[in-house]
Amino acid sequence: MGLFSPSKITTQQHLPIEDIRDDLVIMKNGNVSLVMETTALNFELLSEREQDAKILTFAGLLNSLQFQMQIVIMTERTDMSVYIDRLRSYREQQISNALRRQIDIYIKFINNLTFNTEVLDKRFFVVIPEVVAEVQRTSMVKQMFGKPAKITNLRSIIEKAKVKVYPKRDHLTKQFKKNGYYCTPAYQ
Repeated sequence: MGLFSPSKITTQQHLPIEDIRDDLVIMKNGNVSLVMETTALNFELLSEREQDAKILTFAGLLNSLQFQMQIVIMTERTDMSVYIDRLRSYREQQISNALRRQIDIYIKFINNLTFNTEVLDKRFFVVIPEVVAEVQRTSMVKQMFGKPAKITNLRSIIEKAKVKVYPKRDHLTKQFKKNGYYCTPAYQ
C-alpha cells in the first residue's frame, strides 16, 4: 500500500508467511521451515512391552538429531453427520430387510458413540525450522508507489534452505521409517 494507491488489506497481509514453495514455508522474516505430515500410531492398542519398545526407538530417533525439530499435533472434532447421512442413503437402497436392520443398528451405535464421546481427528506434523539468510525487500521508493513489501531475494533464500533442510528431511524420514512411521510433504 503506497501513498498513491488505494488501500486494500487482504488476509495474506496479516499472515507471517511470505510464500510456500518446494515443500518449504518461507516466513516474512526470512526464516524457512519444512513441514511433513507423519502417520500416527494408536499407542493404547500396544502391549506394555511394545509400548516400551516404541518409546526406546523414538528416544533413539530424538537422540540421533543434530538439529531442531518440532512436532505439531492438530486435533479437530469430527462431524459424523455426513457419514450417518450416507449410511441412511445406503440403507434406503437395500432390498434385504435383514441388511436394513443391521444398518439401523450400526447408525444407532454411531449416534450413541458420537453423543457420549467426542470423535477426534488427529494429524501429526514434523517441522524443521531453519534461519537461512538475510532478507532483501522491495525498496521504500517502490513501496511508496504501490509495490507491496515483498522479499526480493526469495529464490536465493529457497536455494540456501534446500541445501540445509533437505538432508535433515531425508535423515528424519529414514529415522521415522525405521520406527514404523511414514512422512510425506504436508503440501500435497
